[in-house]
Amino acid sequence: MQYVRISLMTPRAGQSHEVTRLLSQIIALCSQQRGFRGGMIIGGQPGADRLVGRVTLWEDRASADLTARTDHMLALRAQLDLLVADQRRLEYGLDAVQLSGEPGGSVGISGTEAIAIAEGFMRGALVATE
Repeated sequence: MQYVRISLMTPRAGQSHEVTRLLSQIIALCSQQRGFRGGMIIGGQPGADRLVGRVTLWEDRASADLTARTDHMLALRAQLDLLVADQRRLEYGLDAVQLSGEPGGSVGISGTEAIAIAEGFMRGALVATE
């Protein structure tokens, strides 16, 4: 079953650009790992210090967890902690949605569709939290 990981954070004042740069590095690292299906940075406007984050899509939870425990990922996350307001971050891990098809069956969704669903969800979350 596919797996989606979502991270949201509010950068400290003046740190939005650096947070976005680190999120880009995280997605680049993820893209080189087994099981990675896609990813994107979400929220925020360039130069604005407000909620930003990342969404990554994986073939399965084990692939996402394995990547999360690498030394490189832990180092990038430690750098993020220094740039995030109150050192707080919201983290979500969700099994990807299966859309119902014919009665008794289901239709899987592509990686692109799963990321689009997550992005739509997070846009709603971004609006609700601002």
